[in-house]
Amino acid sequence: MVHPKTNPGLQRAVRDALYRLKLDYGVLVDVYKLVSSETDYDTGLKTEEITKNRVRRAVKMPASTLRSKYVSPYFTQTNKPFITKGDGWDDVTDLFIFDGQDLRNYDFDLQDWIIHDSVRYEVKEIEEFGNKAGWAVLTTLAKGSPPCEIHDPLVEQDVDLDGEASATVV
Repeated sequence: MVHPKTNPGLQRAVRDALYRLKLDYGVLVDVYKLVSSETDYDTGLKTEEITKNRVRRAVKMPASTLRSKYVSPYFTQTNKPFITKGDGWDDVTDLFIFDGQDLRNYDFDLQDWIIHDSVRYEVKEIEEFGNKAGWAVLTTLAKGSPPCEIHDPLVEQDVDLDGEASATVV
């Protein structure tokens, strides 16, 4: 659905730019969201409900490009130029850009985290562009923190000549 105040030409430009970035810098990532957390104070047992969203082509900007050319997607006003990030980069800061088509009906939160190559990234800043057309998520490497990945079971199927199938969960 198109937001009533959104410029269609701007939407097309954002879509084209995201498509090109996904081709050049696309990586497989998992986005995790803590849905609920509950602690039993008698036993000390903590239970958490976590959701995982797999994004096959999220943009992970290379450090050299990120630090020299990053510009915020926000406009200060409709007739003003973009706001630049400026200084303040550190060695563990990374930028992930997500297409709104890959994460439909998703709302980023500062408590979310991203797993890429079994490394956990904590969310520092979130900038939404368009009407959930995409997000620029500034992250920091979570040193000393386990990735806390949810592993999907790999199912291998063996089909014999009779057409019967058997599945083994690895």
